[in-house]
Amino acid sequence: MKKVLLYGIDDATADFYQNIGETKDTAMYIVGDDALDVKLSKLFEIGDDLDARAEEFPDSYMIFQEMTVQELLDLLNEFHKAGKAYEGIKVMRTASNEEWTLRALLIEAAKENIMTRKVLVLQELLKSCNSLDLSGMETKDQQEFKNAIMTAFMYLKQGQYTEEQLEHVIAQLSEGLKNTRKLYN
Repeated sequence: MKKVLLYGIDDATADFYQNIGETKDTAMYIVGDDALDVKLSKLFEIGDDLDARAEEFPDSYMIFQEMTVQELLDLLNEFHKAGKAYEGIKVMRTASNEEWTLRALLIEAAKENIMTRKVLVLQELLKSCNSLDLSGMETKDQQEFKNAIMTAFMYLKQGQYTEEQLEHVIAQLSEGLKNTRKLYN
């Protein structure tokens, strides 16, 4: 059965989402801080809302079970069309995370969300580097900037990096872009 656990969503919005979920044959249940030390597999056995108090994690979360990507996108689109787009973190229940506690899942999802955001920032920075005329830069600065672009590109291509590495590459690329602005002013 398609199910969604809601964490960190106010009662009115959760009720709204639950009503839309019913139209999509998707059961939605509220979980809160009282469920943080319960295994995910057990939480998906609930058939009613739990205590909604969610103060330990600042973000809101939707944890999905037995939904295809298209079903998830359709559901999120319905929220958006109804004027209450969901902007929080989305997580799928998988064979590898179903025995985690809710707390462990939310911690990992928050880390992945931060990494994803940083990757998106890096991608946007790389896009802004396209078709820049660097001919007015000093040779040393030009080479450093080209190296920063290549490093950023390689990090994205390999798909394996740490948050610190991403921050460092973003900082290098940002600094290079600042130097190019001097050319256009």
